[in-house]
Amino acid sequence: MRLLRPMRVTLWGLMVSIAGVGVCLGLILPHLSPDRRSSMIESLEAPVSVRGWSEAGLQLEDGRVAPLPGLKKLPLESAALAEAVSRGVEVAKDGRIVGLVRVYPSCGMAAWRALRRVDLSMMLLYLRECEAAVSVPDDELDDLCPEGDELVSSQGCREGDFFRFVRWRNKTMLRPASSSQSLR
Repeated sequence: MRLLRPMRVTLWGLMVSIAGVGVCLGLILPHLSPDRRSSMIESLEAPVSVRGWSEAGLQLEDGRVAPLPGLKKLPLESAALAEAVSRGVEVAKDGRIVGLVRVYPSCGMAAWRALRRVDLSMMLLYLRECEAAVSVPDDELDDLCPEGDELVSSQGCREGDFFRFVRWRNKTMLRPASSSQSLR
């Protein structure tokens, strides 16, 4: 009977094995996590469809025009605004208007997407697509989205960019006041 000779472990073989295990774990573990990111689907309360918008505000399906609080006028073209209103909007009692933005991972490795709520006024201010109705302190402008950066596109928003916006939103003192303008 022939004895098998002991297997020699080479450094190269060991590195390939460790890399293979790492890739497998990276693909499997996110799907076993109890707080799976794919379940980060937020929703709107009593959503209203949006037909379009003008400089004056959002044109809601029921014929009302909803101005965005804290903004002088809306941009006539905006991929970010189109994405955020595509699933309808929520008009809060204080006049704030909230939409939903798709968020996807920056690395492209995970098969998840999320829908996150965004205050449309804050999003447009952050993206530098609108001018605030009040003067803005210079230190608030320093942390805005870099000019020309397309944070939100028709595909949604990259995860890292979305959380950069959330950090700015949470620390900024620039909060659009309740809308003194009512829906028309």
